Amino acid sequence: MHRAFNEWSAVSSVDFKEIPPEIIPEIPPDIRIAFEKGEHSDGFSFDGQDGVVAHAFYPRDGRLHFDAEEQWSLNSAEGVNLFQTAVHEIGHLLGLEHSMDIRAAMFAAKRPYDPAFTLGDDDVRAIRSLFPKKGSDETTVIPEISKNPELQEKMDEEQHDPFESTTSSTSPDSFFPFPLPSIEHFQRRNDWFVL
Repeated sequence: MHRAFNEWSAVSSVDFKEIPPEIIPEIPPDIRIAFEKGEHSDGFSFDGQDGVVAHAFYPRDGRLHFDAEEQWSLNSAEGVNLFQTAVHEIGHLLGLEHSMDIRAAMFAAKRPYDPAFTLGDDDVRAIRSLFPKKGSDETTVIPEISKNPELQEKMDEEQHDPFESTTSSTSPDSFFPFPLPSIEHFQRRNDWFVL
C-alpha cells in the first residue's frame, strides 16, 4: 500500500504518513482503508468476486474500500492487482476523476497486470494541477484536502515516523516497513492522513 501512495507523492506536493494505531482513537485520520464484503454501510455494496473491486470517496470523506471477496494479488497477473487498483483509487481520494487516456492510472476500466505500472502523463498533469510538485514553478494554488492540526501536533509530540521504522511485528496493529508485506497485512484496517 505504501508503494501506491508513493506513486502520487513522488510527482506532487502531497505527503502521506501512516498513523500509529494508538493515536487513531484520539484523532481520526483523513484517509481510511478497509477490505469490506457486500453491504458495508456506505451505500455502495460490493457484489462478490469479479464485479466492482474497489471504490473511494472524493476528498474530505477519505474512505477507500476494497472488495474482500476478490482474489487480490501483488506482482502477479492472477486475480486483481492490489497495487494498480490502489493507485487508481488513491487518485480519487485526492480529487481526480476518470481519464479518457487508456495509458493513465485513472482510466475508467481495469487494466491488465503490468509489472512496470506507473502513473501516466495524464495522471501527473492532473495531480499537479491540484498539488504542484514542491519546488516547481507551477502557480496553481494548492487546495486544502485536509489540514488536521490536532493530528499533526500529536504526531509531532510522539515524534513517530513509521516510514523510517526498521523493525516490524506480526501483531495486527503493527507498522510494516518497506518492502510491501504479504497480502494478509492489508486485511486489517489501515489509517492514513494527508499532510
